[in-house]
Amino acid sequence: MGACLSDIAEMTDDSVGPAPFDGAAPGIAAFFAWAELQSKTLGRRLTRGDLPLEAVARWAAQMKIIERDAASGDLRVRLFGTGMADIYGRDLTGQKLHEVLPGAVAAQMLSGYARAANGAVVYENVRFEWGDGKSIAYERLIYPLDSDGAFSMFAVVGYRMRGDRHFLLARDGIRHVSSNLRVLVPGG
Repeated sequence: MGACLSDIAEMTDDSVGPAPFDGAAPGIAAFFAWAELQSKTLGRRLTRGDLPLEAVARWAAQMKIIERDAASGDLRVRLFGTGMADIYGRDLTGQKLHEVLPGAVAAQMLSGYARAANGAVVYENVRFEWGDGKSIAYERLIYPLDSDGAFSMFAVVGYRMRGDRHFLLARDGIRHVSSNLRVLVPGG
């Protein structure tokens, strides 16, 4: 017997059962469970309109909405949660990702969006290092949103940031150390 919509609405981030991926932050598992139930209930992939603030309020601080420009392929931040702004050291709303992220970070972060652009739901944990032993590790879920049959918007939920939180300020010498990217729902 599957969970009904009211069951998901009543869950706290800590009450979510086993996720289809091990070790993910409870907030990521909860958002994934909610989004998949919504998609199943609607009989289609979610759109931006399916994410009203009252429905996603408990994840909003840790959420980004990213939009891909069809002509250029650039990824622009449309919504940047307050928790994300704290992690990045500033609000990135309206910014193009490739213009604000250091090179190694951009290459790694953009690769997840490339996989999600065909409709795949992607879970990733990543670690970067720079300078005198500074590092940051984070988890994120990239959930593609349907837009007229194309996946040009992505809901991104990020949790468990560990390390030097304002890593965007470390423009030089940042390098990708490790990552684990898993496709949870294959794209089409």
